[in-house]
Amino acid sequence: MSYVARTLGPHERILYMTGYHWLVWLGAALLCAPTIGVLVAGYPFSLLDVGALGLSLIPLPFGLYYLGKALSTEIAVTNECFIHKSGIVSFQSEELELDNIERVVVTQSILGRLLGYGTLTAHGTGSEEIRVDMANRPVELRRQIQLAREGFMDTSEAVAT
Repeated sequence: MSYVARTLGPHERILYMTGYHWLVWLGAALLCAPTIGVLVAGYPFSLLDVGALGLSLIPLPFGLYYLGKALSTEIAVTNECFIHKSGIVSFQSEELELDNIERVVVTQSILGRLLGYGTLTAHGTGSEEIRVDMANRPVELRRQIQLAREGFMDTSEAVAT
């Protein structure tokens, strides 16, 4: 069960969930691939294979870091807030209530537009902001935040009247 699902309030429900774009996963795989390739192709190991294995271990920690980051990140929109959680053992959770979001900015490069990734920044009241780099389908994420805000506004107006 995800962090977001475990921490929902009694009347809160998840409207949209996403994560990092597949390029983050691909980058992690490409950084881990040399080590895996040498381990598979080099058995039984000669002296040259041991040298190649040593060199292939250099990008491995970076690949494992990005793999862990991609696995542990949750980005969600609920009917009450926008949530960005990252980390496994020690984690950071950022939440902005929908009524506190002033604006949502999406930044995409040309390649980001073509492949469907970008940076989403949700600005809250005061100096609060949540920035999500390499978000999968950031325009759709912004749309879901706006739809949730409209739903929140309709609900709060109904309660007020």
